[in-house]
Amino acid sequence: MGESFIRRVLKPAVLASFLFASMVASGADPPRAKPWYYKLLPTVAGDVAVTKERAERGNMEAQLELANRLVVNQQPAQAAAWYRKLVEKGNVEAKYRLGGFLLFGAKSPLQGEQVLPEPSEGIRLTFEAATNFHIGACQNMAVATERGLAVTRNLVETYAWYELVACSNAAPVRDDMNRLALEMDIRDIQRAHELAEQFRHHEWTRLVTRKSGVVMKLSGVTVGQMPLAIINGRTLGEGESTEFSAPDGLVRVKCVKIDQNSVQVTVEGESEARLLVMK
Repeated sequence: MGESFIRRVLKPAVLASFLFASMVASGADPPRAKPWYYKLLPTVAGDVAVTKERAERGNMEAQLELANRLVVNQQPAQAAAWYRKLVEKGNVEAKYRLGGFLLFGAKSPLQGEQVLPEPSEGIRLTFEAATNFHIGACQNMAVATERGLAVTRNLVETYAWYELVACSNAAPVRDDMNRLALEMDIRDIQRAHELAEQFRHHEWTRLVTRKSGVVMKLSGVTVGQMPLAIINGRTLGEGESTEFSAPDGLVRVKCVKIDQNSVQVTVEGESEARLLVMK
């Protein structure tokens, strides 16, 4: 029994002590227990596979990295889906990325990967990112206000956005500012400079989107416990939404309030509600 005890207990213990002493003498770190989160690590191998698994588990950094990789791989539609997840969490970079897709559209040689422009939503996301001092979004705001994408063309604001970008030294925009200066009078340039100074102090202009161009006709109203309205041939109740075609693409319209001969609706991207009156 004594010999058995030595073999089973003492010898392994002596050997372990000897190995530990050897590592200490050699400067090597003793073996450490695996941390508690070890079982949470990805179960796949490869950089992209690991990123994808972490993204699926809700890791925001991995979701952004995966979306950016999809863009490089000419898969903007799939990237947009990931950016949307991040936008819901308030991620500024995702607002900039998705906002750019929706402002200008995104082409791809791959089937089903094209992103069609939706300027009204794109300008909203871009503005939210720009007012968080995202320089790329500020530059996109300059382009949008110059071209009149979902907003009224305004060169004063365009110049101010470009001046904000120029102050960051993040992008070469002096040529754009010089080009605009040739079209603007000195008073407008001065106003733009003052506006840029306001921007630097977080004093932002109110985003006012122009009308989407969607035409709506109210052709019927039913009041009662469940009021209904017929707009462009579609029946909607209060709180219900649908999409109508507009020059810039599909626009979401929500029925807000139904009265005897009129309906109040909100239009995606428009700052004020519309009142439709039955004729």
